[in-house]
Amino acid sequence: MSIGTLAARIILPAVTYSYSDRFKKTPQPDAKLGPMPESSKSGVEVPSAAYEQMLAYWSVISAVRGGTSEIRDRGEAFLPLEPFEKDTAYLRRRNRSCLTPWYARLVRGLVGMVLRKPVKVEARAKTTEHLDNVNLLGDDLNTFAHEVFEAAIDHGYTGIFVDYPRSDGIQLLSEQIAAGLRPYWVHYTAPEIIGWRYEIQGNLRRFTQLRIREVVTEEDGEFSDRQVERIKVYDLLEGRCRWRLFGKVKDEFEQIDDGFLSLPYIPFVFIYTNKKKEVVVQPPMLEIAHLNIKHYQLSSDLDHSLHLAAQPKLVLYGYDPGEGDVVVGADEALVFENKEGRAEWLVCSVESFNAQQSRIDTIEGQMSALGLATIVGQKNVGESAEAKKLDRSQGDSIMAVIAQGLQDGFDLCLEYHAAYLGEEPGTCQVNRDFNLNALMAQDITAYSQLQQMGQISLETLLELLKKGEVLPDEFDIEAEIKKLEASDRPQDRVLNPDDTEVPTDQPNGTDPAGNQRTEQDPGEGAASGDDNR
Repeated sequence: MSIGTLAARIILPAVTYSYSDRFKKTPQPDAKLGPMPESSKSGVEVPSAAYEQMLAYWSVISAVRGGTSEIRDRGEAFLPLEPFEKDTAYLRRRNRSCLTPWYARLVRGLVGMVLRKPVKVEARAKTTEHLDNVNLLGDDLNTFAHEVFEAAIDHGYTGIFVDYPRSDGIQLLSEQIAAGLRPYWVHYTAPEIIGWRYEIQGNLRRFTQLRIREVVTEEDGEFSDRQVERIKVYDLLEGRCRWRLFGKVKDEFEQIDDGFLSLPYIPFVFIYTNKKKEVVVQPPMLEIAHLNIKHYQLSSDLDHSLHLAAQPKLVLYGYDPGEGDVVVGADEALVFENKEGRAEWLVCSVESFNAQQSRIDTIEGQMSALGLATIVGQKNVGESAEAKKLDRSQGDSIMAVIAQGLQDGFDLCLEYHAAYLGEEPGTCQVNRDFNLNALMAQDITAYSQLQQMGQISLETLLELLKKGEVLPDEFDIEAEIKKLEASDRPQDRVLNPDDTEVPTDQPNGTDPAGNQRTEQDPGEGAASGDDNR
């Protein structure tokens, strides 16, 4: 099958991005990757074999991602035409159908669960400052991570390019700082990355060529504009990273610009969703996307059936159609010349739709269960509800694999970012604690009583509260203890386990924890050396 034939069968809408002067990223609402044009003389627009293999997966994902409007536009691809169904009847049925966004909701929930804690970064001050606006679009690293993580789940992989603005004519570092030039990260989704070549160096993939498709909006006259397709090519030439820009000139892709980056390699990173770091692999949530489409089809059938069944049909017995039309209304009556004639309403039994509703409920349960299994992996034995607190290791779960891949990818991006600046590379840590372990009110009370009774230290109490998500991650336990030790207020004093002093603000007959004290004989107190009665 040729490239043109395959692309013509799969129309894949995607969000693409334009870089005006290689600096600014502008989303385009409707950039379709197919059908693809015939190869030009350069052949730069021809996608790789791996890209073609992934197209069928992405078509399903883009349908459920696009929502009701998108899946309606796909027509019979996802809502088949019934036998002997007329086109007009099919259009009415299709236009009543709605897609419930199960897939999108589950993906966002999983991403939020993994990235509910900020990405921790250890890097030099300048790199850390840049991460507050990592893509020069106002997004910090955590917002950027959500976008990257979600795209990796959707397509099976995604990419990040650490770029640098054009600096023609600028030679000195002070001039670069004055011009506001600095590295920035660009996220490219899988449908935008049409080709790549790489070499294995140690445990890393160093790219030797990279091709990226984009759609650029250009001014066309004083008020209008137009969209132009372009392709960027990055490759290694004489130990430097060369970039070339190809644009359409009379339906042919020709080189219109080129230049070099200051790095001796292509600063691009793949974020994978599988342990083997393979590119050609079905996206991890593809089966849930298929279930979402099945849910859409069944819901459409049920809605259509209910629409028809909710309209009672009037049946006339002993009526001659030649007598004229029948008018039925609140102020109308039927008159039959035939004494045996009669009129009846036919109403469909509601119970006949229970089977369809039951099937829809079953699919919803399957999608929910699969979404949870994606986080925690499959269980091998039956468990009670209490046992399902996800106490098993997260090493085999899909989300843990993607989280580790995201961390490895960000580490490499930090290395590329630091290389532009001439700094030591930083590192990051992505959360892999997917379980919500928030303490309950009774747990907090119990731990507090243990600390007041001297059974645990204040430091241990604060660590438990921090781990139980009562205190924020940035809470500094050591600094808080120092503040308490320096406090002049008696209620803020940190009592040592051997400290038997009873604060004067405690009521008579109680200890610091509020427990009842037993009166001692003065002699006993003297014998025990207790002078603080």
